[in-house]
Parts: sequence; structure tokens; C-alpha cells
Amino acid sequence: MKTQQLKNEIKEIISFIIDFYKDPFKTVKSVPSWSWKSLFTLIFTFAALTGLLRGLISASLLQIFIGVVFLPISTALSIVFIAGILYHSIALTHKRHLNFKRLCNLIFIILIPSLTTYALAFFHPAILLIGASMSFLLLAIGLLKRFQLRRKFVQFFVGFFYGLFILAWLGQYFDIKSNSKTREFIKMNEKNQEILQEEFINK
Repeated sequence: MKTQQLKNEIKEIISFIIDFYKDPFKTVKSVPSWSWKSLFTLIFTFAALTGLLRGLISASLLQIFIGVVFLPISTALSIVFIAGILYHSIALTHKRHLNFKRLCNLIFIILIPSLTTYALAFFHPAILLIGASMSFLLLAIGLLKRFQLRRKFVQFFVGFFYGLFILAWLGQYFDIKSNSKTREFIKMNEKNQEILQEEFINK
């Protein structure tokens, strides 16, 4: 009986994710209620696969290790943390106690675009920005349509955290650019020193 239930749940999860990729804006309105075991298995598997893909694209063993080991853990912790903030914020503002497991399901679902684009962000950081922007938009739709929350609350909550994300992304983006320019400057200096040394020896 348990084996059959597990098979049915796996089929349901796969079907839901396929439907999500086809039409995420429609699918996010009907958040499923997967068991904790299925949810965390899905989180760790999905995050590990995207982390592995990122590592393979970057051709880095260290990136593969980080993607397979640390990305699933950080993703699971982030989902619980965000769901916790939402749960307590809604309890204070709406005087409602939502189903915490269903909230975690929603947070995982809206993170799918971010996790997918994380694997491709090696080519350009803006790819991750696109995926994260879609995740925030899906979060707003899910909170409005599935949980029937007040529009002003959703706009404030999503807008606030999206603003924090943009600031963090900009900081990281310009830091990467600054580091790459520093590396180019160091390489150029090394080449200039080599040229000067060769000229000095020839003289």
C-alpha cells in the first residue's frame, strides 16, 4: 500500500513540475500538499542536479562539490526560513495561521526558476536575475491566488525582499567585475615586467 502511494506521489510530483515548466503562472495557483519526506527529497534532488549542472558547465570540481553538497542544504534552509517569516508575518497582519507545510511547498515551487537559472548563470550573472525576478512574481501570484492574502501586504512583502535581493545582486555583480578588472591589471603588469626584463637582458 505504502509502495503504491509512493509511486503515485512520485508521478504526481513529476506531472506537476512538467506542468509548471509549461505554464508556471497557472500552476502556482494550485499549490500541492506533498508530505515532508517527499518535499525535502525533492528539494535536495532538484538543488543537487542544478548544482551539478552548474559545476559541469563551469568545468570546476570545486563548483560541483559546492553545488551537490552545499546548494541543497542552503536551499532547504532558505525555504524553511522564508516560509517561517511569511507564516509569522501573516499571523500578525491577517490573524491567520496558514498551513506551514503548504507554505514550504509554495516557496520551493517559486524557487524552481531561480534554481534553474543558477545553473546557467555561469555564462552571465543577469541570467540569475531573470530567474529570481520570475520567482518573486510567482510568489506574489501564489500568495494572492492560493492563500487569498491582502494585495497591499503581498506587494509590500514581495517588494521589500525583491529590493533586498536586487541590492545584493548588484553588490555581487560589481564586486565580480572589480575583481576581474583587478586580475586583468595584475596580468598586464606581469607582462610589462617580463617585457622590461627581456629588454634589460638584451641590452
